[in-house]
Amino acid sequence: MKRQEQARQKAELEKKKKEKQEKARILAEQKRQEEKIEKEKTRQLEMQKAEEERKRRERQQELARLKAERLQQEKEKEERKKLEEERRIEVERMRLEMEKAMEEEARRMAEMAASEEARSSASDRSSFRIHNSDEHMTGRKISSVVLT
Repeated sequence: MKRQEQARQKAELEKKKKEKQEKARILAEQKRQEEKIEKEKTRQLEMQKAEEERKRRERQQELARLKAERLQQEKEKEERKKLEEERRIEVERMRLEMEKAMEEEARRMAEMAASEEARSSASDRSSFRIHNSDEHMTGRKISSVVLT
């Protein structure tokens, strides 16, 4: 009987040992699965962070591009304004030069006309003198006036 008892106890110990080993194996497997899940979660988070960082960089690049584009447009607008102002000034300068030239031409024409009139008037007076002195000298009256 003692042997049967010892065999039974040995069988129970073996059974407990196997159950303990099975529990340890199951726990080890669970731990591996949990680690695997944790690794996958970490990988997913890293991928998500990388994607967010990529999107953030893209947004920054887009904002920088838009800002550069806006600055370029402002620069072009300022340049157009500057050119328009320069053209306006040039047109005004040319108008003033033309006006001045026309005034100068009108002044010269007036001077020439006055000079011509003075010459004509002087010429008329000298013609009359000649005729008058002619009349005085000859005693004859001249019926026509000849301009010289």
